[in-house]
Amino acid sequence: MDLLQEAALKSTLVETVKHNYQFNERDALAMKDLAALMASRADDFVDEFYDYIFNFEHANAFLKNEEIIKLHNEKMKLWFRDLFSGNYAEPYFASLKQISETHSRIGLSTHYINASINFVRRFLLGTLVTHHRLEYLDVVEKIIDINLDVLTSAYIQEDTKRMIQTIKMIKKALDTSSMQPYYQPIVANESGAVVKYECLVRIVEADGTVVAPGDFLPIAKQVKIYPDITRAVLLYAFSHYSQLQVPFSVNLSIDDIEDAETTSLIMQLLNEQPLIGKQLTFEILESEQIDNYELVCDFIQQVKMFGVKIAIDDFGSGFSNFEQITKMAVDYLKIDGSLIRELADNRESRLAVESIVDLATKLGVATIAEFVSSEEVYRAVKEIGVTYSQGYFFGKPQPLTIFCPQ
Repeated sequence: MDLLQEAALKSTLVETVKHNYQFNERDALAMKDLAALMASRADDFVDEFYDYIFNFEHANAFLKNEEIIKLHNEKMKLWFRDLFSGNYAEPYFASLKQISETHSRIGLSTHYINASINFVRRFLLGTLVTHHRLEYLDVVEKIIDINLDVLTSAYIQEDTKRMIQTIKMIKKALDTSSMQPYYQPIVANESGAVVKYECLVRIVEADGTVVAPGDFLPIAKQVKIYPDITRAVLLYAFSHYSQLQVPFSVNLSIDDIEDAETTSLIMQLLNEQPLIGKQLTFEILESEQIDNYELVCDFIQQVKMFGVKIAIDDFGSGFSNFEQITKMAVDYLKIDGSLIRELADNRESRLAVESIVDLATKLGVATIAEFVSSEEVYRAVKEIGVTYSQGYFFGKPQPLTIFCPQ
């Protein structure tokens, strides 16, 4: 594409944006009519804007010193002036796109951008009302919406780029066996002994970099390749059992249970190695929406024939329906980490955990505290009567080689 073609394409894109917001030449002239009024309020705008944004952690992090603040101040005045220039051709949009790319590059959140533009909107509309210029309300709304659209465009492009890179990383990991389970110990609170391990997936890249699940699982779920990851973890976990010789748990999402290929693999593995069933626990997320309880209960009934146990993970993060828990014949409730983390200092968290443990005990269901990170939290967990504990206080997730050196 030569320079003339590129310029023509950019001009077309600009006109498309303006057309979609029904912003025409009459609107541009109306904005220019406001230039004198808004110029008289420019200093007030900048002062009030800084008072507002310094309530944000992001602003304090990036506007660190007087020199940076001065430069940012000048750019804000320039942006405010151009807002009422009446000239909204390609160079205007290019300057907005440059601002957007800068924000994205330095890690400024879209929440900050949206909140900042909301402040601008309120300031401008308030000025129009105060000065009885109500006929300009609609056009100001249009130009603010256009600015918000363009200022967040780089984030959308960056998110798309990041998603594509992550999908490629996941597929490569599945193809090269670098999608691996790490094991985190679970201890019995009564004895303090390790009684089982939870399999937690990681991607281990060729250079040894370990990619945490939070960096790829959300996208895997979004593009429907999460069951592929679960199947890889299941195959590893079953093959590792002969070395670990300790009970283990594997996470299952509702998508996994609804995926015929995944459930077929589970039944195949259990039929091939039936003795492992009594050593296996499937952890199902409580926070996920279960639309087909009949399907889930049928799956649970099938695996329980092999002695498999069922845990509800992150219990307390969602609706926490004990009636459904009894229908699902659950063996363990893993109490959500958000409650456990604050257990030692937060009365409400302690009361919630006490209620869960009390009801679970009456139902004959064991409890597991997640995210136990300190002696203080562990002591509180034991005082309440939680059955098991898991967290960095006992050990972080580690590869199999840590527990079973070759």
